[in-house]
Amino acid sequence: MGAYGFQFKDGPSTPFAEIVYVGWEKRNGNYHWDGLHRATSNQCIFQYTLAGRGEIRIGTQTYPLEPNSAFLVVTGTDHRYYLPQDSELWEFIFITLMGPEALACWSAVHNHSGPIVRFAPDSPVIRTLEHIFLEASKKSITNGYKASGLAAQFVMEVYQSLKYNQASPDTWPEVVVTALKLIHENYAAINSIEELCRSLGISKYKFSRLFHTTCGMTAMQYLTKTRMEKAMELLRRTKLNLGEIARLTGYSDENYFNKVFRKSTGIAPGRFRSSKQTIRVDHISFN
Repeated sequence: MGAYGFQFKDGPSTPFAEIVYVGWEKRNGNYHWDGLHRATSNQCIFQYTLAGRGEIRIGTQTYPLEPNSAFLVVTGTDHRYYLPQDSELWEFIFITLMGPEALACWSAVHNHSGPIVRFAPDSPVIRTLEHIFLEASKKSITNGYKASGLAAQFVMEVYQSLKYNQASPDTWPEVVVTALKLIHENYAAINSIEELCRSLGISKYKFSRLFHTTCGMTAMQYLTKTRMEKAMELLRRTKLNLGEIARLTGYSDENYFNKVFRKSTGIAPGRFRSSKQTIRVDHISFN
């Protein structure tokens, strides 16, 4: 918990975006901010509810801020967010950015989805925000170049969420939601995407197009990502040998499992197990 502010003399001469504040707070008393009474205008605020409930008034419209929902506003505009009287708790994580690209991004979100957007807790946008907060809490953001780089990363994740419709799982096509459930429950037993499509009663072409548009990756990439998540968990929490872990995550060939793990994470499974390195699975790369 806590909030961190940044002001650096060094950094890019024309920064893409800059971090002003990042924080993680839990409020259970008097709490409110008025956009017209801020000392600085044109700062872009993204605030994501983790637990409890807050509320925001934007112009004449009032919106509840429940878990998994975020608001995007700009200081100097007519809005007020607060802990309502009938809510005992509001826990949230937030970031405040400044710069022309941050303003352009907030405008794009408003035009596409409005000022309130839903994100899954494990979405790239929220994981990136948590990563920035963690870097701030470790006092690892030590210069304007790193701060601008992290700000740009967050802005790009927000842009990407618009393109790939990652923002609102509640509105995802039913067949994609079912596919995700099947992958999470049967990742070790799924032999091919064709097999998955047959169980869903949909053509591979239609499913592949729908899945990629919704999730921003192919179904096979998502299956591999899920298997790698489980493999990392087994490597860290059990003493099973690599052959057993390969079999439990859907690979009959240990050598092929090793190849996929190294290609996906950049490190061999044995080295991952023996090291203290933590790999964030949302940063796994696919070719």
